[in-house]
Amino acid sequence: MIKEKTITIKKYKKLCTACGICVAACPGDALEMRLSSAGIMRPILKANNQCRNCGLCIKVCGGYKLPDDNDAVNCPNRNSAIGPWHKIYIGYAQEKTVRARGASGGVVTSLLIHLLKRGDIRGAIVTVTDPENPFSSKTTLATSQQELLASQKSRYTQVDFSQGLKELLQAPPGNYAIVGLPCHLASLEKLTQINRRVRDKLFIRIGLFCGRGSSSHLGELVAIKGLKIIPKSVKNVCYRSGPWEKFGFEYQGDFGKKWMQFGGNSIISQCWSTFFLCPRRCLLCNDGFAEYSDISCGDAWNIFTGNKELGGSVVIIRSQIGQQVVDKGSLEQSISLTEIKIEDLLLTQPSIVRFQEKLHPAIVKIFSLFHSPVPLNLREKSKSALQYKQLVAGVIIIFNSQCSLMFSRSGLLRYVPASVLSTFQKIFRKGIQFGSKK
Repeated sequence: MIKEKTITIKKYKKLCTACGICVAACPGDALEMRLSSAGIMRPILKANNQCRNCGLCIKVCGGYKLPDDNDAVNCPNRNSAIGPWHKIYIGYAQEKTVRARGASGGVVTSLLIHLLKRGDIRGAIVTVTDPENPFSSKTTLATSQQELLASQKSRYTQVDFSQGLKELLQAPPGNYAIVGLPCHLASLEKLTQINRRVRDKLFIRIGLFCGRGSSSHLGELVAIKGLKIIPKSVKNVCYRSGPWEKFGFEYQGDFGKKWMQFGGNSIISQCWSTFFLCPRRCLLCNDGFAEYSDISCGDAWNIFTGNKELGGSVVIIRSQIGQQVVDKGSLEQSISLTEIKIEDLLLTQPSIVRFQEKLHPAIVKIFSLFHSPVPLNLREKSKSALQYKQLVAGVIIIFNSQCSLMFSRSGLLRYVPASVLSTFQKIFRKGIQFGSKK
């Protein structure tokens, strides 16, 4: 019997970000993360669980209710799209190996290695590929430079944070870093307010920009439809392979290596641009720049003029500790940074900014009109007046996301002819662009 005060009841499930913080926080070890038939990660009660009905899993859930407004960080600047900030930079790692292996300049890994060598941290929670499922990801506590390097590259799927956080709770006393997506850091912010063990070990939080997550079935669909690969034959997937400006998905297995670019008319681009296989809660996310962090990092699209093969990172400083870490890294030449204006930052991530300002309010309003759960802090957005174009685009996005997940859940998606799928996606992509214009 599911108890009323657990995160597993229906209204909470619909708002789950799949961060896994509730699993690590549970005092009775009663929860675990599982992939659904649609490739979406969800917390479930264990068969022989020791649930205490304490409600802690709900209290730390950043999906159901966002943390209180973080004006307390005392930042001199605030923007509706990116949140609070001190300074904004563009740059890259000085070490060529670190930079070449990174997703966008290697700044995050370079800072972590620098902190580890100085003895400022004993380790960091980072994301790695799940060894049991190459299409999924999880976190681990990295305590060496080799482990940090192994965690490089982006992973375009949901990430279960529970394993890394459990390892942190069991780790020796000391300072640790945490690298996570906006949804991870939102729940972590709530956890640190009530869990002193986590709070005392947390030295710095590094957030990663996020346009949205995807079902683990996206990687499988690209393999089947785009590269004619049987998913069971895949041993490893790299979602950021190739040069920075023209990266793609790389699959490895007994067939060797196969690669497809993320861009143009590829099935990857068509799926991503139309919110195909996008989890429901990602549609409700209003934090693409990781507000609940000390440092936020992401690709420096459109404004980076350096080496386009290796790329560059945008770095947003949100706290004093974040500024201190970046200053030391620059001074000791682990990273190279140049300060930029907020207008430049907004140019690097136009799709995130457009979604948050134009499409997100429409999606919140549509879900609210149909009495479908939305995060408690966002209910006020459903009362705002919106343009017809925004609402049309919102309906299209929701329909595309939920229908694709339904077909994926039933297993029918892989049998849809590629030509039909391509036409379907192009129609919806035009609809989204129609509603996204300012």
